[in-house]
Amino acid sequence: MIHGIIQNGRYFLTDIPIFEDGIIDCWGCVDLSLFKKKIQNGWMVPTVKNGNSLHISELGKVEILHAEWASKSGKELYKFVKCLVKTLNSSMINLYDMKGSDVYTPEGKQFQTRKVSRSKPKFCKPDSDSFFVETSGGTMRHFVKENDIFYYVRSTVFNDETVVISGLPSTRAFRVSEFRDNLLHNDDYGFPNVGARISIEDLTSFTVGQADWFIDREGLNQNLDSILRGLRGGPSLVQICIDVFEVFKEGPTQENLDRLRQAYENVPQHDRMFCGGQDEKDIPIRIALYGEQEIENWSHWQAAKAQGYKAPTINVPKIIEP
Repeated sequence: MIHGIIQNGRYFLTDIPIFEDGIIDCWGCVDLSLFKKKIQNGWMVPTVKNGNSLHISELGKVEILHAEWASKSGKELYKFVKCLVKTLNSSMINLYDMKGSDVYTPEGKQFQTRKVSRSKPKFCKPDSDSFFVETSGGTMRHFVKENDIFYYVRSTVFNDETVVISGLPSTRAFRVSEFRDNLLHNDDYGFPNVGARISIEDLTSFTVGQADWFIDREGLNQNLDSILRGLRGGPSLVQICIDVFEVFKEGPTQENLDRLRQAYENVPQHDRMFCGGQDEKDIPIRIALYGEQEIENWSHWQAAKAQGYKAPTINVPKIIEP
């Protein structure tokens, strides 16, 4: 897993899983040759110019200033990713070949289906200095300040209620109770101010020029609660909303719309984008709840309008009148 930036109307920091068969997941699984094309057409970018804003996962949106980049060109980025594949597969054999396209159209059908999808991730916890044990877990992103630098870290919460933080100069481990206390009260687990320096492992470090917004401490605490809820066997608030929306699409009644409204508005605001697919995010739900004008907040719609193309549409069932 590496950090990468996708340009989809705006710049989005995201995790890029890489697999030994050469599959790279950059909001859709591609092989090495298609990944190179994603770089060439500007979907995957190695750098962002100073003065532009970066959406940092669900944590916030910041202006980038005085940035230093690990890969300064598309060629360097591709070389870096290919080297990671080779680390996983030293002989580079049995690499997946998508034959020039990441989707196919089933015979006689008009819709497209992805050729490869990624299964649910597995989690491994250090058991000793040299062994890892597969276990249940969940991850959340946040910042930790060390030596006046805000590191963008991944905290993995395991089913024994321990937490391991990676992305710092050295790994840290806590019990859930101590980790929660840090999120809520420890200033080192706070948020970068204007002028602060952010470091993102193997990608970049930059100064925050302007911060449009950041998730608050209670939002991080809700993220932790959502992970723990899942580890204890209950569905996440996001999954509940996804399931209720499926019920609404099958039966678009006022009763199901009311259930959808409650389920959606129970989801923490910073998590609502995850209530839909990779492309549409939560826009279909928002159209159902708040009206057709919500499509104007869809990045694909905005990009199409900006480039003079016909605006895309999203079909959402209308309420069946009794």
